Amino acid sequence: KAEWAEFFLTLPLALERADLRVTHAAWHAPSIEVLRAADDQSTIDVFDHYAKRAKADLAASGLAEYAERERLLHEHALFDARTPVPLLPNLGKKDEHFQMSNPLRIITSGVERVTEDPFWAGGKWRMCDRVRWWDEYEDPTPVIIGHYWRMSRRAPRKGASVSDGKPDMFDGAPHDAWQGARDNVYCVDFSVGGRYRERARNIVPFATHLAAVRWPEREVMFEDGHVSPLTSRLE
Repeated sequence: KAEWAEFFLTLPLALERADLRVTHAAWHAPSIEVLRAADDQSTIDVFDHYAKRAKADLAASGLAEYAERERLLHEHALFDARTPVPLLPNLGKKDEHFQMSNPLRIITSGVERVTEDPFWAGGKWRMCDRVRWWDEYEDPTPVIIGHYWRMSRRAPRKGASVSDGKPDMFDGAPHDAWQGARDNVYCVDFSVGGRYRERARNIVPFATHLAAVRWPEREVMFEDGHVSPLTSRLE
């Protein structure tokens, strides 16, 4: 694991050229500019700097204390998916600030805002929801992302979903369709990390896939040999 960590630290956080941008979760212009300016600093140093600043801001504002009070008052429900909880606004604001004040968090795990309806995911009730940032992306340069665990919808089957409770960010959009305000953002993550669940439930053929985008061909390729041209208004 130490060797893997060392290797990952040599990789760029995002890739950019005139005709394409690639990042894990979000192309967020203010965060990208911060990281460009911090090019001579290590990834860990940048992350730690903003994490410490967020912690100090939350403590100084009292929001961390208010959020902890809310959490303790609802602790019996926060760890039970069967017992819905109301929106805990201070906890939501705390989580939003923790995410959105750190440029590294934004580009690696996306834009988040306080949700209207708490949802159960990852073993706890969430007060912050992921945002379809691509609906606000107005730059002409196409962006390829991962992170969001979509389904291909090529052969939908009952019980095939591998979501752990997170809302569907793509509303069943075709696997070969671009997303966003300008139809120029594409998510290539088709939930292959959840394939072990399909194996355990004997779901065959698989609904999860390993995929890659070919560029400049503008097509998506799956591990089972399926290839589709990416539809868009870019041409």
